[in-house]
Amino acid sequence: MAKALLELKGVNFHHKIPSPRLLNPLNKIKGLGIDNISLNLISGNIIGLVGPNGAGKTTLMKLLAGLLIPDNGEIICNEKKLENRYRPNWSKKMVGMMPENIHWYGSSTPFKVIERLLTIRNMKNDNIEKFLDFVGLGIKAHDSLDSLSQGMHQRLSLACALIGSPDILLLDEPMNGLDPVAREAFAGVLKNLAKQGKAILISSHQLAELERMVDSVILMHNGEIIEEGDLESIREKYGMHSDLILKFPTEIKKLDEMFSKNGLKNLN
Repeated sequence: MAKALLELKGVNFHHKIPSPRLLNPLNKIKGLGIDNISLNLISGNIIGLVGPNGAGKTTLMKLLAGLLIPDNGEIICNEKKLENRYRPNWSKKMVGMMPENIHWYGSSTPFKVIERLLTIRNMKNDNIEKFLDFVGLGIKAHDSLDSLSQGMHQRLSLACALIGSPDILLLDEPMNGLDPVAREAFAGVLKNLAKQGKAILISSHQLAELERMVDSVILMHNGEIIEEGDLESIREKYGMHSDLILKFPTEIKKLDEMFSKNGLKNLN
């Protein structure tokens, strides 16, 4: 049975927003965040994290990467409970993160980018071309960054996340800007990584671009997990067929008010 590499139990985190007062200029109030999040990242599994803007997907990923410290709740790494008072050292070696919308530009090359990162981390750099070949950039290893397509930029970002061979990969909107052919190729790379035992979490606004590669799905809204499970079970539960359309009560109410104000009828 595949093991859970990382577990979250009842985790909460809220951004602190400056709200200065006369007697307390450094005062802060609780802002948006995530509430009561529990999930397991399993070796060899690809999980799709789906939700609208502001759902808390990126906040959750930053927390999993150790970039944010939870307000409370439990984080368990390889069956060991972690303290929440400091940035965990485990995240530096165990987790690789691909942030959203990284732009590569200039006269440098993919080879030089990886070489610099390996040097910064004091790691050997004798297999860079083989490393780039794995993500499909071998033939572009010495081309300028300015000459690369969006799909190649995404592959380079994935290569950076793979440095150090992390057990967990967190990919924030990795399909943005990719055409269907590039998406298929990118999905193939991720499936190969999962076969190697990596636990992969992919965030997206659209379930359609994930459904052929994920083992399970997590639906988020307003900082909470509202549904999770395999795609077929979710479709059966809600009576869905080919397409999954997410509708949230607050958005629907706002749309209805807007239509009514303008003398229109919401056909949904």
